[in-house]
Amino acid sequence: MHEDEAAYALAKALMGNGVAIEGEPKEGKINIIAERDGLLKVDKNTLTQFNMLGDVMCATLHSNTVVRKGQIVGGTRAIPLVVKKSIVEEAVEIANRVKSQDKNPP
Repeated sequence: MHEDEAAYALAKALMGNGVAIEGEPKEGKINIIAERDGLLKVDKNTLTQFNMLGDVMCATLHSNTVVRKGQIVGGTRAIPLVVKKSIVEEAVEIANRVKSQDKNPP
């Protein structure tokens, strides 16, 4: 999978409510920005699992950081120029687990 296509898929999977993709991926990297003023919440366990896969990464501001509309809150990238599609698919699955848990609270 091309690095820009991978970055876009990763960003879409990582995003929760209140954030958006900033522009188009460039050199396998894409930023995630705040859509409104608020308090950023990051699931640290999911972020750690995601980053442990290798070939993909995501860096964010700390959880519980006050953010302003338009502020970069995170960025994700595919590290090599071409990344195995299976790694991207697994990373997307990890990121999406939190979204499905948020929609179906215990």
